[in-house]
Amino acid sequence: MKFLKKSGLLLLMLGAIALAFVLPKFVQRTQPPTPKEDLAAALAAVPIDDPVPASPASEDPDAALPAQELRSDPRFAEFFKAIDGGSFEEAGAAFLALGEEIGPEVKGRLTAEMEKAIGALAPDSSTASAPPVAPAIASLAADPGAAPSPPPAPPVPAPATVPAPEDLVRFMGRVQSGEFAAARSQLAELLPLVDAATASMLETTLAAAEKREAELSASRQEVAKLQQESLAQMQASLKQLSEATLAAKEAVAETTRLRDELKAAPPAAAMAPTPASSETAVPVALPETVSVGFARGSTFLGEPNETKLAPVVESLQKEPRLLVQLRGHSDASGNTEYNAILARARCEVVRDFLVSKGIDTKRLEVISFGDTQAAASGKTAEELRRVDVIFRTE
Repeated sequence: MKFLKKSGLLLLMLGAIALAFVLPKFVQRTQPPTPKEDLAAALAAVPIDDPVPASPASEDPDAALPAQELRSDPRFAEFFKAIDGGSFEEAGAAFLALGEEIGPEVKGRLTAEMEKAIGALAPDSSTASAPPVAPAIASLAADPGAAPSPPPAPPVPAPATVPAPEDLVRFMGRVQSGEFAAARSQLAELLPLVDAATASMLETTLAAAEKREAELSASRQEVAKLQQESLAQMQASLKQLSEATLAAKEAVAETTRLRDELKAAPPAAAMAPTPASSETAVPVALPETVSVGFARGSTFLGEPNETKLAPVVESLQKEPRLLVQLRGHSDASGNTEYNAILARARCEVVRDFLVSKGIDTKRLEVISFGDTQAAASGKTAEELRRVDVIFRTE
């Protein structure tokens, strides 16, 4: 009995000693690991003799070019010049012209440069926030023995209300090509998607293009109007020239008719009355010749010339035996046929004036010299444009 008691007491002491040494270790393992322990565990998990595989080299030799060297490459000069100037339609044409000269990675970089230039016209989209770590820390604090749960997936941001780059390229292309109706319709769709500065830029670009086109249209209309006026003036001039040509032909025909009549008429001596007696006839004193001048290309008599012709009328009225020969002249500025017609017309104007004063037409003879005496007379053009009134007797 005493042996049993001693054995039980010994077992109890051994159990207490075991609990004193084993229980603290067990409790320590159930606590969360410290940062140093985490780092040690992570390093221990990485095999030292396992080399990190190197990334394969790109097959495109241009892919390793920095952005600055890519811009300085002469192959891409037209492309970067177009996007820097805001001409995205030309940039697209230059991009397509490169063809197979560049690899897919460089094409992707050039596309990114174009999107960056177009994106400068649109408002910057907000960046997504970093995934929150507070919930993971809180879960570890609540349950130290549990493994850390993966962080929740970040919320998917709503699509930003910005226009697609190809929409801006299409808009600029329509403005440059003069498709203002389509551009204004597309602008109404773009305005809600851009900020105030970009909207003002787009509206200003379209308004400036429309104003420039309106000015060009007004200039074209003015030129067309001037052309129509010039055409109308030319047609009027041709009509006047045609009328003048017809009048000249009629005058030539009239001159020919009068010349034929003069050839068929009897001599003036036969028409003159025979005096009753030659012994009783008194010689007639011939007045001096009177010259009547005219303006260039004109047959207008005028008051000064009528004053010069007044003594001629008086002499013819006093002496019935006096006859008058009207000799018309012209300068050499026109053609010979026209000058002959003009000289005869001036003679007829003087004859009509004398007839209006009561002088019989049978006493008046008309002769047209035209410009036949212009070269040999030594007179000026003003002196040649005249009608000489020369007195004669029966």
